[in-house]
Amino acid sequence: MLFDKKGNNPALAVGYLFKGLKLLARTELRTFIIFPVLINVVLYSAALMLGYYYVGDLIDQFIPGWLQWLSWILWPLFVISFFIAGFLPLRCWLICLPPHFTANYPRKR
Repeated sequence: MLFDKKGNNPALAVGYLFKGLKLLARTELRTFIIFPVLINVVLYSAALMLGYYYVGDLIDQFIPGWLQWLSWILWPLFVISFFIAGFLPLRCWLICLPPHFTANYPRKR
C-alpha cells in the first residue's frame, strides 16, 4: 500500500495524536477536555453496567437451557453493538458540528 496522499498516512495520524496529547498540558484547555471526558466515561460505564445486568437477565430468562451456548455469541454481539451505538452518533456529531462553529472564523492560507 502506498501512502502518497497526506490523508491516508498512519504515521501522520500518530503524530497528530501526540500533538493532541501535548495540548493537554495547556492549562486553558485542560478544563474543556478533562471534564467532558470524565462525564462521558461515567455515563458510558453506567450504561454498560446497566446493560450488562439487563442483558444477562434477558439471556437467562428467554433462552432455554439447551441453547445456553448462544450466550457466548450474544455477549460479544452486545458489547460490539454497545460501542457502535454509543460512538457512531458521537463521531457523526463531531463530523457535522465543526462547520457551524468555524463559519465565522477566517480561514488560514
